[in-house]
Amino acid sequence: MYLKHILIPAVLCIFLAIVNGDFADVDFCSNAYMCKGQREKHVLACNNNGKFDPEFCPRIADMVPMSEEFKQLFLDLHNKYRNRTAAGGPYFQPAAAMATLEWDDELAYFAELNIKRCQNVYEADGCFKTACYDMLDQNTDWVHCGKFAPDPSTTYNYIKNHIGKYWYGQKLHCDQGEINKYREDIPIEKFGRMVMDRNNRIGCAAAILEYSYAASVPFTCIYARRLIPNKPIYRSGKTAGSECKSGMNPKYKFLCSAKENVDPNNYK
Repeated sequence: MYLKHILIPAVLCIFLAIVNGDFADVDFCSNAYMCKGQREKHVLACNNNGKFDPEFCPRIADMVPMSEEFKQLFLDLHNKYRNRTAAGGPYFQPAAAMATLEWDDELAYFAELNIKRCQNVYEADGCFKTACYDMLDQNTDWVHCGKFAPDPSTTYNYIKNHIGKYWYGQKLHCDQGEINKYREDIPIEKFGRMVMDRNNRIGCAAAILEYSYAASVPFTCIYARRLIPNKPIYRSGKTAGSECKSGMNPKYKFLCSAKENVDPNNYK
């Protein structure tokens, strides 16, 4: 079931009501998913058959079912680290209005398509958007698991530990100067994407790839907002949430509530 084009002031956005996460009938080559005045096609989803790439993927390749448990893993990790960062501390000033992240099935579908390339491809080098979000961004990583494929519990812990150590852990290379003005020459991009204040949507995916010599777990998270050089990662304030209009999240007390009006397309 699909809703037609809905015109919101100055923004033409297609909202898709997807049953069971089935995007097979969505035309990702349509104008809504094109860039540069509808001259450039979507780098990932246009004409993508949704299958693992036989040129780069092993014979045994399976997506990790994105159960509610795995969705909450990605959401809780991101919001936990966003909350910790937004609070401020000895190295960072408090965030004036850091949004709470919520799950987006379309972004998760794009993450799945990225995974099925079986390569470390940064999609944002091309036309990478949705009908609602102008410039998407992504974090991608791999965990190498040894000879045998991990079970779901082990996979869960692999991803959890890796995000904490290698994504959020990049904060050790960051100071308030980089928060105020993101720099590409410092290895903080994964941390920066996790804590962009004006992003409120995320979708992730993971797979288990069984090569003859080892098993690997690639995983990707897609964000509704792009991390832009020379722009703030987040805007600081005197206290955490000082500019939240909708109040604070009861679970993550330094993040704005999920009702906050957030525009990931606003780069001013």
